[in-house]
Amino acid sequence: MEAIFSKIDFTKIFATCLVARLILAGILTSPRLVGAVVVICVVMMLATWINQRISNIAGKEVKIMKIDLTSREAPTPGEQPGVFADVVETVQTDKRNKKSKYLVLTAELAATKSSGRRFTATTRFNVDDARGIRSLRENLQVWRGTDTLPDLTTFDPVAEFVGKTFRAEPTVHDEAGKREIRFSGFKPYSGNSPLTVSADFVPSGAPSAA
Repeated sequence: MEAIFSKIDFTKIFATCLVARLILAGILTSPRLVGAVVVICVVMMLATWINQRISNIAGKEVKIMKIDLTSREAPTPGEQPGVFADVVETVQTDKRNKKSKYLVLTAELAATKSSGRRFTATTRFNVDDARGIRSLRENLQVWRGTDTLPDLTTFDPVAEFVGKTFRAEPTVHDEAGKREIRFSGFKPYSGNSPLTVSADFVPSGAPSAA
C-alpha cells in the first residue's frame, strides 16, 4: 500500500482539482482570476519538477573524483635511504616495436610527500640485452660488496632485495605529462635505522580494494 501511494503525484491532483473547482464556480470569466490560476498552476508544476529532480539525484550513487595533488612533487635531490618493496618481471615494447623482458625493482624512499606518504621510485634492467645484464651484475657487485659475478640462472631477485634497505640518489623524469621517479647505482645501507616497507604499500599486480 505504501508503494502505491509513493507513486501518486498528489501535487498534480491538487492542482487539477483546484482548476476544476474554479471553473465550476464560474470565476474564470474574470481575466485577473484567470491569470492567478495560471500562475498557481505554473508554480505547482515547477515545484513538482524540482521535487522529481531532487529525488532522482538522491537515488543515484554520487561518485567523487579523487585527484592526487602530490603527483607532481619530487624528493629532495641527493643520496638517501630507501627500502626495496617489490620486484616484478615485465615485457615492454620499444619505439621499434621490439619486445624485451625487464626486471623492475620498486622501492619506497625515506623522503615523504606533503601527504605524509613516502615517495616510490623504480629502477629497471633489460634482461634480454647484454648491456642490461651487465648493468644488473655491476649493481649486484656493489650491493653485495664483492667482485664475484652472481650466477643469474639461479638468482632470486625477491629474496635478494625485497624488505632490505639501501642507499641511492633518486632522479625525476617527466614523460608524456607523467612524472616518474627512478634510482640507479644503489648501495648497501650501513646506518642504524633500516627502513621497513609501509603497511599500505600496494605491490604491482595486487588486487585493488573494492
